[in-house]
Amino acid sequence: MKKEQLKPITLTSEQIEILYNNREEEPDDRESVPGFEGWSVDCDTDTGDYDGEKGSMIDYEIYLYNKEGEFIGEAIGGYFNNVSGHKFEDLTFYPPEPETPESKLNDFLKEISDDDSLNVKQKAKRLREYLEKLENA
Repeated sequence: MKKEQLKPITLTSEQIEILYNNREEEPDDRESVPGFEGWSVDCDTDTGDYDGEKGSMIDYEIYLYNKEGEFIGEAIGGYFNNVSGHKFEDLTFYPPEPETPESKLNDFLKEISDDDSLNVKQKAKRLREYLEKLENA
């Protein structure tokens, strides 16, 4: 059976704030967002831009998870500093693109290019092995 492609989900700033705060609460203490009971969001402020004037991280990745903890989508936004914490605007969470042979190859190329433990010859060998595996599949 083919897995259904997820659609983008738009949430208000208030809904996102509730889902963000829920990630640290016990299940019985969580505030409910109708239609998203048990869901949560998490933020990676390291992926954003630094606004030196305000001393804040802005436009970072925010991840949406369903109640089973499965990744549902990603949005870019938010505002964070150590004084006011996270502030959110209304955001649309986009699901990950379905995997294709091309996307797998791109992921592999990024992985080996980012691997500083390998020298050029080792990277070339791994690439040849990967391409050979693709040709024989």
